[in-house]
Amino acid sequence: MGLFRGLWAPFRGAAFIAKHGLWGYVAFPLVANMAVALMAGAIAYWVASRWAFDHPGPWWQAGTAALALLLVVPTFLILYPVVSSPFIDILTEKTESIVAGGHPTAGYLVGAVQAILHGAAKSALYLLALALTLALSIVSGPGALLGVFFGALFLAYDAFDFPLARRRIGFLGKWRYLATSPGQTLGYAAMAALIFTIPLAFIIAPPFLAVGATLAYLDHRK
Repeated sequence: MGLFRGLWAPFRGAAFIAKHGLWGYVAFPLVANMAVALMAGAIAYWVASRWAFDHPGPWWQAGTAALALLLVVPTFLILYPVVSSPFIDILTEKTESIVAGGHPTAGYLVGAVQAILHGAAKSALYLLALALTLALSIVSGPGALLGVFFGALFLAYDAFDFPLARRRIGFLGKWRYLATSPGQTLGYAAMAALIFTIPLAFIIAPPFLAVGATLAYLDHRK
């Protein structure tokens, strides 16, 4: 049941938004995500070009483009929660209000501090996972698969973070929730990662994924 709930959640989020006409709530995070995507591309290209500058030659120039493409998505995953999260949070609050008649709130100041601290902790953890993946990829093939797993897991964390943060769940508590509902987490993570393989989905999909995760969380609590 949990696995199916997780697999279906992203599509359920899209259906919920369409059913209740929440497109106005989706517009702002989409614009924010486009801005973050451009920012991530610029940062990735700058990092890759510095690398190419230190290694001149045609092969290194070709590698620059490949490296920039590889860096865009992880850079986006680190940046987008900071920029678009406030808009997606409003959308998921609206979702809870429709489903449950209301929603808890952590308060603006508490919520902002928690978002900054948890965001910094998550970014550090993500960078550690990325470094481990790159190191293992150099010496073994399974390293790339580990990177896919980590990326999918962080997609699940980002989406379920919205309903969990409103309930003042701590950083470790959020990971504990994901661990104590493994079927839901793995199903959601697998489907979210698959969706993110579609071109430009990383810009469009986050609001729908967050609503789907919020609905799955509310169902899981029943």
